[in-house]
Amino acid sequence: MTVGQRLRWLLDMDHNDFINEVLKYQPLFPNVSIDFIVDSHFMEKYLLLDEESTQQVLEALQQAPLKRIEFCGVRPGLNFDPRTRSGAKLLAMYQRLCDALGNISTIEDMLLISEDQPWGTLHGCALLGLRQVTCVVIFCVYRPQSAQNFRAIVTGIRNHPNIKSIELSVPTEHYPAIFPIFQTLPSLAELDLNVAPYDFLDVGPGAAHVLADLLVVAASKLQVGIHRLLFLDGSHRILCDGIIHTNIKALAFDGCKFEDAKSLATALAGTHVKELRLTDVMFANDKIIFWESLAPGIAFMHQLEKLSIKYWGAMEYTMADSKERFDAAMAAITCSLACCPRLKMLELINFCISPSFDNALANCIQKCLKLKDLTVFRAGGQTANTCLYPKTMAVLETNYALKRVHLNGADESTRGKVKIFRRLNSAGRGYMATNAANQEGGIQVLAHHKVNSDLSSVFTHVRENPAICRVNIAGVAGRRKRKANET
Repeated sequence: MTVGQRLRWLLDMDHNDFINEVLKYQPLFPNVSIDFIVDSHFMEKYLLLDEESTQQVLEALQQAPLKRIEFCGVRPGLNFDPRTRSGAKLLAMYQRLCDALGNISTIEDMLLISEDQPWGTLHGCALLGLRQVTCVVIFCVYRPQSAQNFRAIVTGIRNHPNIKSIELSVPTEHYPAIFPIFQTLPSLAELDLNVAPYDFLDVGPGAAHVLADLLVVAASKLQVGIHRLLFLDGSHRILCDGIIHTNIKALAFDGCKFEDAKSLATALAGTHVKELRLTDVMFANDKIIFWESLAPGIAFMHQLEKLSIKYWGAMEYTMADSKERFDAAMAAITCSLACCPRLKMLELINFCISPSFDNALANCIQKCLKLKDLTVFRAGGQTANTCLYPKTMAVLETNYALKRVHLNGADESTRGKVKIFRRLNSAGRGYMATNAANQEGGIQVLAHHKVNSDLSSVFTHVRENPAICRVNIAGVAGRRKRKANET
């Protein structure tokens, strides 16, 4: 079994086999982390036993380094009514389970799937008991009673001291309950609103107001991800107004559809967002207008540190004029990034690698001195028979900051050079920015395990700094020894 392997325990075994299973993996802990599922099957099979057997199961659980707990739904008819003997026993056993799990310090993540109202109440109790949890995923089934479930879960969340990340997959009419979560969780840093695996949900004006207010109030502490929501008619204008007035740290739109492309681009361009992720955003009107309008606005996003654009919809542009407009817009966006001095990460997926794009990318790398992570995927169908990145490669030769570079679609020669530059930069080639003939710096780069195991990297760096060949090894060793003695 490999170090760090994750196990999912479905617990389709009797309680003695379950205890033996825990003990079997005990010598491998803490290198094995376990995803543990609590559902009605577990409740009936392991908690409704005689007192001795139940206690043995709970004690075995406390020996396991559980990382993630999944509280799934209950089967119809399972009795949670505290007025009945069986219901009171089940509730008492569930509370004992939560108390036992609360003593496991390794639990970090929880998945809550709520179907019936009593189960939602129990989830809230579980959250209050598991104080070490930092990440919660909440999935409420789209039924009339799900509002009660969500409110019950929120009760547990809003009084929790350590939650940093919440992912909500709930009907949009529950969004007004989000505000109490945010207002009482000082540690909350990430909030994802996700309707998958269901189809798109239309956001009405009421939910849009909640989202807009959340973006404004969130200030610089919160990262918000919005997935597969439709912003049409009034909800689009409300959201754009919230974006314009926000000072949010990070914002992501994934698979969302908007009424008007130009107004969204204008709203985004006016923000001070540090991280922006746009994945397959769609529009009711001309799609390309969004990218054309976003290009000049990015030049004013001076706080931007991370930008990710993934747009598989580019494959729809089969007409020559549409494809030409889209490619020109993407090149213009890349060119505007040269005005973002804080940019550290750039990810551009499914772009056409044209000469104008190559020029813009090279200029961006030259101007963005803090850029460390670069990923470019060419559009499907574009051949790679020749070097698609001549200008970019020329810039990479003298770029000492980039430590992660992936240029999809590059020819074999280009890929080889990229690997060499990546190794050298990771090994500390940055010394050449101030003194390209620094002998000791060159020796340290060559001594790095990523460089000395690859002859191409060694020869490349020796060509860059020929002074390495004249270095006095004894002198360098002596200087290092004197420095060590001084400290």
